[in-house]
Amino acid sequence: MSSDKHKDLLNIIAIIANRNKDGCTIEELQYITKLPKDIIKNNLDKISNNPEMYFEYQPYEEGGGWRIQNYIDKVRSEYDYVMCLDTFEKSIFDMVINSSNNKLDVIISKLYGINEYEEDIPLIGSAINEKKIINVKYRNNKNEVNEMKIEPLALVYYEFENKFYLLGQYNNNLMTYSLERFIKTDITNERFMDNLNIDFDKYLANVWGMESGNRVKVKIKFIKEANVEEKVKRDLQRRIYKTIEEYDDYFIYSDEVIGINSFKQWLRSFGSSAIVLEPKELRDEIIEAVKKALRYYKD
Repeated sequence: MSSDKHKDLLNIIAIIANRNKDGCTIEELQYITKLPKDIIKNNLDKISNNPEMYFEYQPYEEGGGWRIQNYIDKVRSEYDYVMCLDTFEKSIFDMVINSSNNKLDVIISKLYGINEYEEDIPLIGSAINEKKIINVKYRNNKNEVNEMKIEPLALVYYEFENKFYLLGQYNNNLMTYSLERFIKTDITNERFMDNLNIDFDKYLANVWGMESGNRVKVKIKFIKEANVEEKVKRDLQRRIYKTIEEYDDYFIYSDEVIGINSFKQWLRSFGSSAIVLEPKELRDEIIEAVKKALRYYKD
């Protein structure tokens, strides 16, 4: 899909999501987007005609309202049409509707490089829904190619890296696989039991960088300067366990973090505007890193 076509589809999704309460007609979409009706209908076809999902389909009516609903919800009336999102579109849907239209171009620019996954993602999504094992040829970090069986549990799009990850179980442990290392993927008819029963919304709320490891309690002071406050709060919007204490010239962010190395990289992007209060080990480590950098530039 070209960049312009991709942008049209995402823009239509965002507009309907922002008007989800009352629904949005094709004519309203045409008025807002200035796109021809055939382009709009073509995009609506792509996101509603999905055979892998369950939804109630109605023939198009010019005055019918389009809404985004969960596939288990019932259509409100014969003039309401459900947008049925496939695995790829669902992976970016929350990010789109939680952002205003004036930020849409920024989001889209981050998604342009993912066309290479457009075959694997629907297949893996189907395997997750049906609890089927997938066979994968996987390139490890030593550039070795191994064949493995994966019991897939969840697909995750990690915005900061613009990468997709698959979370799966192996010997009752949670494993993380990068989709960019997948060479070939096949779905089998062999089914598996989900023995972990993880609430991934809650689990991922603490994860940084798709790392595993222990939870670390952090407390960070951010100075309200330049665009620091806007960027921090945007990056933290999915962190459901966070607390933020507001003050005149700064605010304090507290949380529990899984993946302290990726968290440190994120902190460094704010420079002196981010001050580590807890834990002491992290504060001392960052102070020492700054001292080394100063010595390097002095020499």
